[in-house]
Amino acid sequence: MEIPHILKSLIHNKAAFVLLALQVAITLAVLVNALALVKRSREIIDEPNGMDSQNIIAILSIPFDPQFNEESYMQARLREDLDYLRHIPGVVNATTLNSIPGDIGSNNGIYADGRDSNTGTSAGTFSADEHTFDTLGIEIVEGRNFLPEEIYYSSWPPSDETLPQIGVITSKLAHHLFGDEPAVGKTVYAVGLKKTIIGVVDVFRGRNPILGDSQMSMFFPGYNSGKRASSTYLVRTEPGLVDPLIAEIEEKLLALNEGRDINQINPLTDNLANATGLQAYGGLVLLCISGLLVVTTALGIYGMASFAVTKRIKQIGTRRALGATRTAIVRYFFLENLLTTGTGIILGCALAIPLNVVMSDLGLGRADLMVTSWGIVFVMLAGQASVLIPAYKASLVSPAEATRCL
Repeated sequence: MEIPHILKSLIHNKAAFVLLALQVAITLAVLVNALALVKRSREIIDEPNGMDSQNIIAILSIPFDPQFNEESYMQARLREDLDYLRHIPGVVNATTLNSIPGDIGSNNGIYADGRDSNTGTSAGTFSADEHTFDTLGIEIVEGRNFLPEEIYYSSWPPSDETLPQIGVITSKLAHHLFGDEPAVGKTVYAVGLKKTIIGVVDVFRGRNPILGDSQMSMFFPGYNSGKRASSTYLVRTEPGLVDPLIAEIEEKLLALNEGRDINQINPLTDNLANATGLQAYGGLVLLCISGLLVVTTALGIYGMASFAVTKRIKQIGTRRALGATRTAIVRYFFLENLLTTGTGIILGCALAIPLNVVMSDLGLGRADLMVTSWGIVFVMLAGQASVLIPAYKASLVSPAEATRCL
C-alpha cells in the first residue's frame, strides 16, 4: 500500500505539509464565499422589482433659490410640477417620493410591538400619495390605497403626531411582522410613531439591497416639503415613450422654475441597475482575489512537487529498478498531493463556515451545498493539475539516472 508510505513522508516533512494545507484552506474559504456573494448578487439582479420600471422616468430636482426655504413656496412648486407632469400626453401617471427606488434613501426600524427590536426589522421608508402605486405599477393585494385627504406636507421623516398615522407595507414585510395573519388593521411602530396598516402591496423592490432585503418597505402618506428639500418625481409613460419624453420634461421643468437644477433625469432602470452594481462589483473583486489565491496555491503545489521529485531522484530510481511502473510513480505523487489538498479542503470548509455566517448576517449571500461543492471541486482540480508536470517528470526517471546521483 502506498498511502502509509505517503503519510510517513508527509509527517517527515510536516512544515511544508502544514503550510501548503493552510494555503489550500484559506483559498477554499475565500473562494466559496466569493461564489456565494456572486450567486446572491445574481439572485438580487434577477429578482422581480414589481414595478413597471421599463416605462418610468426618475427625476431629481435640487433647489437653490432662497424662496425654497419657505415651506408654502415649496409646497406650491410641488403641486405645480405634479400638475404639469400628470397632464403630459403619453404620461400614465406621476408621483413624488422622498427618494428614488433603488437609491440609498430613508431606512428605519419597523416593529410589530413597540420598540422591541425582536418583533421587527429594518425597512426602506417612502413618502407616497394616492398616485404612487399606479405610477409604480405595483398592485395593492390587501386593504386600500391612500386617500387624497390623507396626504400631508411635512419634512422627512414625518414626526408630527397630529398627522394621519397610517401606512402601506410590502407583502414580504407583512409576512415578516405578522406571519400568515392579515396585516391590515394591525399597528406597527415606525419612525418614532405608532401607525396603522391600511394596505399591503405585492412585490416592490425599492430599498437599496446594501441596506438589507430590498423587498422590505413601508409607505407613509405625504409630500417631502421641508426647507430646501430636493424633490424626487417618478413619471410612468406609455410603452416606448421614456426616451422621447426625457428631454421635453427636463426643459419644461426648468422653464417652470429656474431656481433649481434638474440633477438627474433618466429611466428608473438605471437606478435599479446601480443599486445592485456595488454587490456585483464586490463579488467580481472577491472572485479575482480568489483566482489569484488559486493560482498562488497551484504554483506552491507545483513548486513543492518539483522539489520533491528532485529530492527523491534516488528513491524513484530505486522503485523503478524494483519494478515500479511509470503509472505507479505518477499515482504516488497524485495521491500525495490529494492527501495534502484534501486536508486543506477539510480545514477550508471549517474556516468558510464562520466567515459565511458573517456574510449571511450582512445579507451578502449564503454558501449552500452547491456553492461549496463547486469550490471544493475547483480547488481539488487545480491542485491535481499543478502536480501533473512534476509527476510526469518523475515517471521519466530511470534506474540509471538514479545511480548517477550516488
